[in-house]
Amino acid sequence: MRKQLSLGFFFSLIAALLVFTGHTSGAEDISGTWNFSVDLDGGGHGNPTFVFKQEGEKLIGTYKGPLGEYKVTGSVTGAKAVFGFDF
Repeated sequence: MRKQLSLGFFFSLIAALLVFTGHTSGAEDISGTWNFSVDLDGGGHGNPTFVFKQEGEKLIGTYKGPLGEYKVTGSVTGAKAVFGFDF
């Protein structure tokens, strides 16, 4: 069974960080290691790590966290990053 994890709250965080740093035009490069702090609906907490490699608007990488390790795919357009992984 294929499931897609929705990471909407991550997208707005990345967009906010890119806007906050003043980078709002063109495809921004978010390559590198990103450490997240996530509060879950059920009261739990997680600290997943995403490692991104960006080529133009194409985004690939890995997720490592409470759900295990997974390949990440997505895209970056301007100051908006959209990504996800199958688990």
